[in-house]
Order: sequence, then structure tokens, then C-alpha cells
Amino acid sequence: MIRRITLLLIAVALVWCCVPASAQQPALPPAEADSPAEQLTPETNPAVLAALELPRTEPKHYLSAILALVNLKRPELAAPILEELIALKLDEKQQAALVDEFGSHRLLQLARETSLAPAGQQFAEACMTAAAAIAHDPQRIAKLVTDLNAPSDSVRNAARFDLASAGEPGVVAALEALARETDPQRRQAIAAAVVTMDPSAVDPLLGMLSTNNPTLRHDLIRILKAMHVTLAKPFIATETSTVSAERLLDEAIGRSKRGMRAFATDENDTVALWHWDDTTKKLGVTRYPIEEAQTIWSARLALEYARLRPDQRLVECQALVLGLEADAITSGRPSPAVLKLLNSADGDMLNMVLNAAMKHDFPRAAVAAAKTLGKRGDAGVLYVVSPNSAPLADALAY
Repeated sequence: MIRRITLLLIAVALVWCCVPASAQQPALPPAEADSPAEQLTPETNPAVLAALELPRTEPKHYLSAILALVNLKRPELAAPILEELIALKLDEKQQAALVDEFGSHRLLQLARETSLAPAGQQFAEACMTAAAAIAHDPQRIAKLVTDLNAPSDSVRNAARFDLASAGEPGVVAALEALARETDPQRRQAIAAAVVTMDPSAVDPLLGMLSTNNPTLRHDLIRILKAMHVTLAKPFIATETSTVSAERLLDEAIGRSKRGMRAFATDENDTVALWHWDDTTKKLGVTRYPIEEAQTIWSARLALEYARLRPDQRLVECQALVLGLEADAITSGRPSPAVLKLLNSADGDMLNMVLNAAMKHDFPRAAVAAAKTLGKRGDAGVLYVVSPNSAPLADALAY
């Protein structure tokens, strides 16, 4: 019996030794998962590493790293660098320098990066606002115009580039300087700079064509020709061929009468038209509804036609109707070109103008013609050799 019990204990011991250790011990609770920070793998992208390791001693170094990380689709790594850049509290000159260094399109890229909003947008907008303020500074622009005639090629080239970059203020400053300048060589340098400002210079140039200064007009036409401005073709042709100019003017006026627009409009269906004052040598701009803008442009064409053909009464009548209508829209008083035609017009011509203005529905021109007839005090305009009544009498029912 004792022997049998001993053998049984030995067998149990052997079985126990064969059981895995995990089964011999009580179960332990599962280990906690690693935190997200412990799960991140080390950065291996060499481009990302290079952007992160770039020495940052100047504002441009910070922005360069930020933009590089944005391009590499790692804006989360750019965020702390952006915070460091903002903490530098850059002044306007430093902000504008970043726009010059990287270009406004790169700052817009930063502004549109939603992962860095709103800090990225605010910083980018501050930089572009500062750059615009400096670029449009009148003293700076005046110096750039002066630098167009500097002895150094590099200074002249930089001035042309910076004036073009200034946009509308640069164009206006250059054109007004051209009108004031009397030295032929200096005028040529300014004109060459204006050519590089295409297309922002086109509309102001067209507005200046109303000048009575033949030298300035010649320069303007030469610039428009170099820029290949389609709307200016009738005026350009006057320099070489009167016949060709008359044809182009007649075609352009005809297109306008048929309702074909000469200008693109904004969302409010208005057009910005520039105008020139020979007395002050200043450019100005005003927005008009498209119908009024078309009338003003047609008047400029018709007055040019009348200048070429002062012997044609129908051409003169057309110029007076459109000119009086346009002047009433723009300033309320006759322009020098219209006043010259008005002073030379006899009673029959004024009757023609009044009749044409009522027929083609130009009420402002009709009022101006009637007022001029009234001031003349010539009763003869009331008598006509026809079965119809005089235009001044018809105007009572208009």
C-alpha cells in the first residue's frame, strides 16, 4: 500500500512539472498601451529634418522653414516656429521685407493654410498690408520716378520694376511726371518705364488722350502703340493715315451705337474711366454705369473724328451731341474740345444738335443745346423751310 501511494505522488509531481509556467501563476492585468507621444516614430524625411534644423537668426529664416514644412504637408511642425516668428514682433519694414523676399503668393499660401489658422492668416495679412503701405508711399514713388533717369543701369531697372510693382499709384506718378517733364531724353526714359506697366497703365493712358498738348499726345500714342492697345488703334492711326483713322473711328462709334461694349464691367456693371486735366496736369478716375461709360467713350471717339474732319457738319453735329451728353455726365460743364465746337457752331448747327439729341434720346445734350440757343437769343432758329416745326419748338413737347 505505501509503495502504491508513493508511486502516485511521483506521477502527480511529474505532471505538475510539465504544465507551462503561465498556467502555474495567477493571471496579471494587461499592460497599459503606450501613449501617442511614445508611439511616434522618429522623423526620417531628410527634407523635413533640413527645414527643422535650419538655423533661425533672421525673420526670413523662420518664414522659410514654415513655408517649407507647409509644402511638405507637415504644418503641425511649422506651428511652433510660426509662434516664435510672431513673438519677434516685426515692424512694418521687416514685414514688408518678407513680402519682397518670398513674394505675395507665398504669403497667401500661408494665409490659406487652415492648420495654421488664425495665426498664419493674421501674420500674412499684416505683412502684405505693410508691404502695400510702403510700396504706395508718395515720397518713395517720387524717388522711383527720379531714379528712372539715374546714371546707373541697375538703379534705373530697379526703379522701373518697383514702379510697376506699385500698381496704380506708380502708373499715375509716372504719367503725371511725363506730362510735366520738358527734357526729351528724360521723357523718353519715363515713357519706356510706362510701357513696362502694361496692362495697369492702359486705362489712364486712354484717359489722357483728351490732352490738347501735342507733344504729350504724341508720347501717349507712341506708348499705346508699343503696348498694342486695341482700343487706341483709331487714335494711333491719326499719326500716319487720316483716311485709316476716319474709318477706324467710324467703325468704333458704330459698334458703340449698336450696343457693343468697349469695356469690361465689375460686379455692379460699372466701369472705371480715367480723365485728364491739362491745367493741373493731374489724372483722376471715376466709376460710371456701363451705359454712361459707353457714351463718354463714344464722345471721345466722335471728338477725335471732328478734329480730323472739321469741314463735315454731320461729323461736327455727332461730336457735339455725344460731347455735350458726356460732359453733362462727367462734370456738368463743356470740356475744352466741346466748348471749341460749341463756340463755332451757328444757329443751324445748334438746331441740328438739338434735333439729333432728341431723336437719339440724349436728354442732357438736348438741354445743353436748348440753353445755348436761348443764350444766343436768335429768333431765326425758330423758322424752318419745311412742313416740320423748329427743333426748339419740338423740345417743348420732348
